[in-house]
Amino acid sequence: MIQYFGKVKRPYFTCEVTKHDANSKCFHGKVFEDELNEVVWQSLQSMFALSDDLSGKLNQQKKLLGNETESIKSDLEKLQKELKQIDSDKYSNMDKYMSGDLPKEKFLSKKQKLDEASLALTAEIAELGNKLEVIRTSEDPETEKLVGEMKKYSKESQLTSGMVQTFIESVEITDDQHAQIIWKFSDIFKWFMKEQ
Repeated sequence: MIQYFGKVKRPYFTCEVTKHDANSKCFHGKVFEDELNEVVWQSLQSMFALSDDLSGKLNQQKKLLGNETESIKSDLEKLQKELKQIDSDKYSNMDKYMSGDLPKEKFLSKKQKLDEASLALTAEIAELGNKLEVIRTSEDPETEKLVGEMKKYSKESQLTSGMVQTFIESVEITDDQHAQIIWKFSDIFKWFMKEQ
């Protein structure tokens, strides 16, 4: 909700939720529109400055990983089957111990080996999953569209409503010194930008 402050007519925002719930995480004070716009504009300018580098990095990722997609999918499927087998072996190990067919020392030793193998496989699966997500993001037409929008708006000299609508889901104000911008694009795209 936009309200006006004093005679100067300086627009500000307040959280509607605090009127109904005093315990909400929403900031209870006033956030002046011009100050919030400046924070958003600075964040967008930083992002726009990366648009050319980001485009190059996306193309580089396509070339590096594009041919590996099927191989990664196959490896990922294989590792997931291995992890499923390890989980099955864990239950089998426990059943043998509980039935008295396996001494405690052998049970604990085998359990430790299975846990270590499970942990290693889980890490490999996560790494391959991330690679696959990078490939999907770099090949996604929405990603190219977003980079194009970044390039288009990089020439602007001030914040526009089009920029806000294109890139920003919401802005969360936690106190009078902190604002968190919730972007409309995926986490992996944010990762690409951080890597610049």
